[in-house]
Amino acid sequence: MEETTGQVFRGVVTPRPLLPDEISAIVLLERLQGSPVYEIKFSDRSEYAPEQIDALLEQGFFPIELGEMSYKANGASSATESLVKTLGLDPASLNAGEIKLMELLARRNRDGYMNQSQMSLPRILGNLYDLGYDEMDLIERFKKVVHFFLEDENRKARGEASARTDASMSDEFPDFVEATKKCAFAPFTPGRCLRDMWRCGEPIDQIREKVSYWINAWDRFQKEYAKAKAEWSDMKKINFSVNDFSGAAVETDNRFIAKVGAPTVNIFINRRLDGHAAIMTRRQNVSVLGLELQKIEPNRWYNHRPAGHLINGNNSQASELSLAQLVELAKGFPPR
Repeated sequence: MEETTGQVFRGVVTPRPLLPDEISAIVLLERLQGSPVYEIKFSDRSEYAPEQIDALLEQGFFPIELGEMSYKANGASSATESLVKTLGLDPASLNAGEIKLMELLARRNRDGYMNQSQMSLPRILGNLYDLGYDEMDLIERFKKVVHFFLEDENRKARGEASARTDASMSDEFPDFVEATKKCAFAPFTPGRCLRDMWRCGEPIDQIREKVSYWINAWDRFQKEYAKAKAEWSDMKKINFSVNDFSGAAVETDNRFIAKVGAPTVNIFINRRLDGHAAIMTRRQNVSVLGLELQKIEPNRWYNHRPAGHLINGNNSQASELSLAQLVELAKGFPPR
């Protein structure tokens, strides 16, 4: 993959869903090129030939997590780092905030870091799409979270004073400070977003609207998660194992079940009542199974390589495979 030094991109092309790493890559692209990304195009697949990648670049679209531009194929630790390298930049030469961001994302891709933080926005972002939150609005709002994180980190690195003191934040937003105190100002939490925006001198009404949104989103996630947890214990499951991998398969339209069930096994299969399905692993290589599914049901399954997921999503024709058949395929073509 050739470097794209100096090129300005008007848009990006990327698979759904856009999660913290991919959104952060867009933020850095805008900051590094000094120009906004005007268009986000979504791809229903991640497999792109080199000539297809080149065609997107020529059209002014930066491919994120597609083909040879995926961070793993590019020898990077995150989609954000992959973008920086493709732009011909040395990640170590960036500002302190950008370097810290890439460190956080690399660690998240490696071991799920930040999911353990109280009110972690990276933990819930994907589920908010499922709950019907507007996709583009969510993306723009998370971009703001990343932007203000970078602004405050860079300000501290320059040794400059903040626009407002932390003590005055408690006077203006005692309700928010109390509601987010368990965040402990961890990155990408409502509490950290509140402090970053406050220190940057953002208008009071804008801070209140944005932080309220994330607090309410977290509360909604908690309610849905609690309901799914209660449902999971009584749910009919197919339990299985292959090699050293444990697995469980369920048929349900409650997408929060995956949030509860997937962490309990190595392979989790969720088939919806309309036939659409997902096979989820803990970032394992499922390419062999993906190829087999492609043979059986061409163009219906998408391999989300960074997550180790095979997805038969809403934009594809529903799978005709039963839950039991999916289990047998997972056993016959296990992760590597």
